[in-house]
Order: sequence, then C-alpha cells, then structure tokens
Amino acid sequence: MSVWIRVRAGRSATALAPFAVLLLFVEGCSDAPSVTIPSCRDCIVLASHQCAQNGIAVTSANVYWTTYVSNLCESVYGIAKTGGLPSTVGWSYNPQGIAADNSGLYWANGEPSGSILMAGDGGPGRTLVSGLVEPTALAIDAVNVYWIDHGNGGSRTTSVMQISRTGGAPIALASNLLNPVAIAVDFENVYWVDGGTYYQYQYNNFPYDTVRSDGAVYQVPIGGGTVIQLASEQAGPIGVQTDGTSVFWSTMGNVDSNYVGQVQRAPVGGGMSTSLASGRDIGGGWRSIPPTSTG
Repeated sequence: MSVWIRVRAGRSATALAPFAVLLLFVEGCSDAPSVTIPSCRDCIVLASHQCAQNGIAVTSANVYWTTYVSNLCESVYGIAKTGGLPSTVGWSYNPQGIAADNSGLYWANGEPSGSILMAGDGGPGRTLVSGLVEPTALAIDAVNVYWIDHGNGGSRTTSVMQISRTGGAPIALASNLLNPVAIAVDFENVYWVDGGTYYQYQYNNFPYDTVRSDGAVYQVPIGGGTVIQLASEQAGPIGVQTDGTSVFWSTMGNVDSNYVGQVQRAPVGGGMSTSLASGRDIGGGWRSIPPTSTG
C-alpha cells in the first residue's frame, strides 16, 4: 500500500515511515520559507513550495493536485510518480477537489460559478456539469463522478451528487446535509464524512473556535437509496477512503481531546469502529491506494 499525503510546513511526518511514497506540499506559495524534508524511509518529495493545495489524486503513473490562492494561482498540476517537473494540466477560477484514473481527470470548480470540469490539454477545463453552487470534494469510479455541493451556504442545504462521466442530468444521492467535507466510492456505495459543528471557547481571554464531537460517517448506494450512518460522535472527521470492505476516516480532534485526532476503520454496511492510529495534526490530506487499485 502507498499513502500520498499533504504535510504542512513545520510538522512531523515521521509516522509515515512504513509507507512507500510521500508527496510534500507546503502551505503558502512559491515564496514560502524552505522546510526541512521530514525523515521518512523510502519517501520521495515530488513537489514543494506549492500554493495552498485543495485536493490530490493518483493514477498508476501520475499524481495530480489543485491549488488555489485568489487571483494568484488557480491551477491543476500533474507530475510523474518517478519525479520531474510539475506541469499544468488545467485551470479554472477556484479548483477544489480532484479525482483521476487512467481514463480521465476531473475537478470541482467552486463558487462563484460552480461546475465539474474535465482535463482540457493544459488549458481551461471542459465542463461536465454547470449551474452548481459550491462543489468541493470529488470522487469517481469507472462510470460516474460524485461530489459534495454545499448549496447556498445555509444550514442543511448541502447534497451528495452523482453524474455519468458521459454527462446528463445529475442525481442527488443524499440531501439536507449539515457539513459534509470528504467523499469516497467503491463498487457499490458512496461514503462521506460530516465535519459537524463548531463552538467558541475562551483561552487566556481570547476566543477560539473548536469542533464539537458531533461529526459522523455515512454511506449510500450508488444511484441512491437508504443512507446508513456508520459512525457518530466524531470530533472533526475530515478525510475518508474505502477498500470495498472497510471504510477509513481521519478526525482532527478538538479542545476536549487536546486536538488528538485519529484514523479509524469500520465495516462497510455498519459495525463497530476501530482506532488504527492517533496523534496531533492528523488531517484529511491523504489518500490510501489499495494494492489492487489501478486508478
């Protein structure tokens, strides 16, 4: 198994040592301060000093990511797994989540002109579907594209959506959601995590925001059907993946847990969840690639 992960400047990646490849992204743009490459056995730093990165996708040969800083860098980049120079494979006003396989590359273009775009030979992305409000996270399988659309920004206006890779009318798989932040798909189901809500607390007479332990993990059949809650009372779930048998997600923790996050696993369809790892600064900028994956 390979794990592709975004690491913020100044944070340790030593816990990644058992895994094969590291893609290092640095918060900020090309003038970001230099960072110490983390100690990580068999890691390869493919790109650094990137603008704020919104999404990452991996195929059998390449790694792709989106960057966004308003009016400065709004591009989709790609690089070979073996290294080299990154190249621009597309651009749009506000690129967000991205997904790719050996047959295609797709990304979400956020507000003010929400759409799902396809790679366009290094130029503007070609539109698969438009008229969306604020699409963010994205996933694909061999047939469809799936995404989270954050509605009009109000509470309970967000949906999980599906559309064929050949176009057509989008389908709402789940609606009236609170705060979904990440999405994944296997051969039968679509999965997402709801990040929950925030509250404000005082520390040294200064107000700070922290997430409540009211996040959750869900699944719904491809094409629509009954939504199943796989886990509840989660402190800031922010990333999700699946291998078809289990669902994996990460949480960032909150002030009550001293911001200790976890990586957890639960069976597809429901069952007891298991904590696989814990620590501070666990986030959602990772993607695990099962050994049998071709995309």
